Amino acid sequence: MNYILLFGSLNVGKQNRIKMSDLKAFLEDMGLTHLQTFLQSGNVLANSPLSTDELRQLINKEFAEKFGFSSLVIVIPADNFQRIPAELPFTQAEIQNAQSYEPTIKHLYVYFFESELSAEQLATVTINGKDRISYQKDLQVLYVLSYDSVRTSPTIRALGKLKLPMTARNWNTVEKLVTAINC
Repeated sequence: MNYILLFGSLNVGKQNRIKMSDLKAFLEDMGLTHLQTFLQSGNVLANSPLSTDELRQLINKEFAEKFGFSSLVIVIPADNFQRIPAELPFTQAEIQNAQSYEPTIKHLYVYFFESELSAEQLATVTINGKDRISYQKDLQVLYVLSYDSVRTSPTIRALGKLKLPMTARNWNTVEKLVTAINC
């Protein structure tokens, strides 16, 4: 089965630095095939006969031992990942409006969760001003259109307070990964 592997907190700032060639070799040693890495932030397209849960558990178990720090991995079947653009809940006008608010930063993000969010968890996410969120339960993703930088957004901070296994990617990265799946 083809998967997208999204590693959290890799190569962000000066911490948790890892070469993508080292990550690729690590995954090859675990039996994954048809590996492609994208960007430097832990995005991998891979093939494995293991189930989503088996693959996630195996990688999470072995990663810290190999690299000396932990990095959560979210494992998504490639077929599910390809659905993300089609499920985008925001109109182009809404996205352009956010972009015009502050054109030098990214405004559209997708948060990927290891497991399904409850209604109670979602209710704790404080929406700031014009920010918009939309949760796709069957994909276990939360779309976030934020007018603020992810570094200063109260909406994004509220997501962090959930303390759930998750990682985020900006929309450009999501589109690049979808393109890679389709090649």
